[in-house]
Amino acid sequence: MSAIITNIDARNDLTIHTLEGPISSNDIITTIEEYYRGQPTTHIIWDFTAATLNQCRDEDIQAIAVAANKHSKAWPDSKTALVLPGDLQFGLGRMYETFAELENGATQVQSFRGMTEAQAWLAKKPL
Repeated sequence: MSAIITNIDARNDLTIHTLEGPISSNDIITTIEEYYRGQPTTHIIWDFTAATLNQCRDEDIQAIAVAANKHSKAWPDSKTALVLPGDLQFGLGRMYETFAELENGATQVQSFRGMTEAQAWLAKKPL
């Protein structure tokens, strides 16, 4: 069974999307579209720790980047951290970073292997 659970911490301007089980690109794109119709936060964590991404292809990752960049342009100072502990997952995260950059995304995106590192990066203020 798959699920994407979204928790918004408005006080800390943070949203955490926790993904569980086999997740498709359509699941992620739908979550992105619903999220940006609400009240987005400046910082986002996508936690793929319990997710299965075996079915993701290059074009799926690119479609997710296109959808995210389309909606995130209104939040140019935002940051998105991807938590991907496994080697395959981490590689997909790095691929997503590249696609997001190629799409001229307004949001900074970075992949991490653990939640602690992701939270520390989000807490850093720009120089």
